[in-house]
Amino acid sequence: MEEIATYGVKSYIQYNDTQDKYTYVKNNNVIYGINGLEKRAYCNYLYGVCFESTSVPAYEYFPLNMYEEEYPTLKEKDLKSAMLFKIGTEEEGIHHSLQIYKGKDTTRVMYHSKRYHDDVKDYYEEVIADEKYSLPNLSDNTISSEEIQNILLSLQERLEGNIVLDIISTELNTFDTKINIRKGLVQEELAPLSPKLFMDKSLDEISTLVSANKEDYFNVMKNQFELATNIDKSSEIPENRKIKSIYS
Repeated sequence: MEEIATYGVKSYIQYNDTQDKYTYVKNNNVIYGINGLEKRAYCNYLYGVCFESTSVPAYEYFPLNMYEEEYPTLKEKDLKSAMLFKIGTEEEGIHHSLQIYKGKDTTRVMYHSKRYHDDVKDYYEEVIADEKYSLPNLSDNTISSEEIQNILLSLQERLEGNIVLDIISTELNTFDTKINIRKGLVQEELAPLSPKLFMDKSLDEISTLVSANKEDYFNVMKNQFELATNIDKSSEIPENRKIKSIYS
């Protein structure tokens, strides 16, 4: 079956913010991955991969610093879907792991967090949380939107007030949206600078379009840059870090 790369964004931002995400549709099923995300006041690292269907060679789609052999459950015969994450949060240097597996009758959720201590005389791991529970499946097929939202509700009950909940919610909701786009239930919203908007246009057409709306496109780029680099608009930005329009 044809494999389609439906979305990918990779940005390396100054001041240590990075992001690298990708999406494929394989055999009419979505694979969504986070190859790396670092963001100040958000997380030190985020890696993850979500399989709408596990009937694919999983190892081909794993991000950096995640390996198929770490997740033997992926080889279970009755497994339908899987969502796997590794997260490091800045708050007290906590490392989080979330594994979600949809099987024949239930969906298993495993959340674990720990902190490493490296004292002068000793090195040990402190377990912060260790949650393992199952939810009844709401459908017989691969993971559904209703089941993803049910998983999020269960995590909210257990991780209330935990910064990692916001990170997990963002990525699971993104995965949910991409499944719904594939199913045709929602329409994909493209950013003004998305390559998909320009892929069928000639260079002359693109040049004419940008020239006629240069200030609009510059404002979009400026806003995206500020969002990606966590620029605080309320603070004074040094002159050497301000963005200047090439048209001014």
